[in-house]
Amino acid sequence: ALMCILLAVLLVTQTLFACGMSWPHAVPPAASFAQTWGVQHTLRYVEWMVSVPLLLVIAGHIALGRPLSELRMCVLMTNVYMLLAWAALLVPDAVTRWILIISSFALYFFASFDMAMWARRFSAEAPKDIPARPQRIFLVQFLVFVFGLYGVNYLLAATGAISHHSEHLVYGMGDIIAKMITGAMLCFVRTAERREALGEIILKHSSLNTAFVSLLRAGFDHLLPCTIDGNGTCWLPKKHTPDGQVLESILNRPMSGAFNDLIADEKEQAKFKDFVQERLQQVQNECAGDFADTQQFWKRESSV
Repeated sequence: ALMCILLAVLLVTQTLFACGMSWPHAVPPAASFAQTWGVQHTLRYVEWMVSVPLLLVIAGHIALGRPLSELRMCVLMTNVYMLLAWAALLVPDAVTRWILIISSFALYFFASFDMAMWARRFSAEAPKDIPARPQRIFLVQFLVFVFGLYGVNYLLAATGAISHHSEHLVYGMGDIIAKMITGAMLCFVRTAERREALGEIILKHSSLNTAFVSLLRAGFDHLLPCTIDGNGTCWLPKKHTPDGQVLESILNRPMSGAFNDLIADEKEQAKFKDFVQERLQQVQNECAGDFADTQQFWKRESSV
């Protein structure tokens, strides 16, 4: 749901930019800064105030499993330093502008350190075999890198090293790439979790199957393994089992092909087919329930 909101915000923002509704503000020249008037698109900062906290929640809470209370300070510092960076370029006084910019970058480094602590605590507390462990940590490191790259781009434009047009072109491309990579990493993590959950289900049912066969051998003389299809037909294996060979010698007929065809009475065949289909549907429903339960195999209690 968060990724959908994130992409929706990005789509709306890019649409407004394309329509020329970027809420531009004039950037006055100042000593040691660009000596020509520039433009600052306030819409960009408004979009960041919404999307960046969502990115932090995805990376910190969903990927690393950190409680939301642990993310609060980082989200607050991030929004404050973005606000300071926006306000700095609107101030004509060079000294005040530098104070705001330095304060903004100081908060960026504090927020980045906080994010690094998320990854460190995750490495110490998470199970060693948790799915997609490196990718979870990479997502946090990637966001720190992207935010730092935006800071460098901001400084280059503020000092006149690059044009404001180039600055916002980098922001636009960076926003799209950052959201795409975040979505890809989140999909990878979710897929790995589902694969792990499915493996646990298979292992669980494999163990149950071994125990069940042992119980069956205690109550029946012969057991025939078979493969069931969706039509309720039991297909005997091509390679004979020891029990199958014994039954062949007793019944004096081949034990191969569809087991349903070995039942002489047509009504009994239909009853057996219905029975198999009912059992197959029951097993599928049980597996679906187990899969939903196992998906929550690693969750931290979070307090807000």
